[in-house]
Amino acid sequence: MLVARFIGDQLGLFGRADAPGLFDLVERADRDPDVRVVVFTGSHPGRFISHADLAWLREDGSVIPQVGRGVTNAVARIAHQFGRNKLTRWVARKTPLTGAVQLDLMHETLLRMSTSSTIFVAALNGSVLGVGAEISWACDLRLMAAGNLLEIEDGDGTHHS
Repeated sequence: MLVARFIGDQLGLFGRADAPGLFDLVERADRDPDVRVVVFTGSHPGRFISHADLAWLREDGSVIPQVGRGVTNAVARIAHQFGRNKLTRWVARKTPLTGAVQLDLMHETLLRMSTSSTIFVAALNGSVLGVGAEISWACDLRLMAAGNLLEIEDGDGTHHS
C-alpha cells in the first residue's frame, strides 16, 4: 500500500508542480503488481484539494488564442501525442502546447485510476472542490471525515455540495 499526501499551498490548491507527481505515481502504481492500494489524502487541515490553482490555468490556458472546434480537436490530438513520453512532454513544456498536454495527461491519469487493477482510495480529510473532486471521483473508494463537503456537478453544469 502507498499513501500519497497532496501538499498544496495554504489554500490547498493543486497546481502545475503537483500534476507531474500525480501522473507519475498513478502510472507507476498501475504498472507495479506489488502495489495493490494507493491512498490519497491532503496535508492541509480541513482541505483535501480545494481546487486547481487559477494561476496555473490562466498561465497555461491563456497563451492559446480562441479557435474553432476543428483546430481544438487537432490541438487535442497533437497534445495527446506529445504526452506519450517524457522527452516529448519536455519539448511541449517549452511551447504554448504545455497546457493542452497537461490537460490530456490529467484526463488520461483519471481514466487510468478508474480502470486500474490497483485500488485507489481518497481519504478526504477536508473539503473537496474542482480538480480535487475529480481526483476523488476517479478513486474506487472515497472515505470522508464527518462534516466534509464533496462538490457535486449536475449534468447541466450546476454545482452542489
